[in-house]
Amino acid sequence: MGDVRRRGAAEAEVGECIADGAAWLWHRVERRRTLAEMPAAKLGEVRDCSHARQSLSETRAPCRTMPQAQRPAL
Repeated sequence: MGDVRRRGAAEAEVGECIADGAAWLWHRVERRRTLAEMPAAKLGEVRDCSHARQSLSETRAPCRTMPQAQRPAL
């Protein structure tokens, strides 16, 4: 991570990390951000599309058994 610091990560306007959303991974990202001396406000964490779609699908699953009239409220 020293290399990222030497490349000027702390002075970057914005940084972005795209990953699958696993908690252990985001803890690692936070550790590396700290080591790179990059302010937290400058780093965006983005879940990749396929994993985001999977999470949304799991979230919508209860809707399948719900009466049609109740779905919009959910």
